[in-house]
Amino acid sequence: MSQALLVMLGGALGSVSRWGLTLLIPAPWGVWLINLIGCALLSFLMHPSAPLSSDARLLLGTGVMGGFTTYSTFNHNVLTLLVAGQPGRAAWLAAATFGACLAGGAAGWLLADRVFSAS
Repeated sequence: MSQALLVMLGGALGSVSRWGLTLLIPAPWGVWLINLIGCALLSFLMHPSAPLSSDARLLLGTGVMGGFTTYSTFNHNVLTLLVAGQPGRAAWLAAATFGACLAGGAAGWLLADRVFSAS
């Protein structure tokens, strides 16, 4: 299968998954959760010890996680709060997203350390 097709199929799956989750949890917190999950999963999948082929990394990392997570929507949510005259909420959302996603990425990395070093 071509690499472009792998990325395209993964992107479609990730985008539909993001859309479905935002139906359950509306913005901005659905997007926050999506980015948190995405950071954790991407760190797990891209860990150097993960037994994934380069094609699997393209499908899951670039494709699925690229379609699932979305900085642009997060940015829009923060700007919407700023324009609405809610700078405190905007700052809180930005800080909570950065902190949670950094922690999620670290958790994914540490989990991969344990899972893949046990193999």
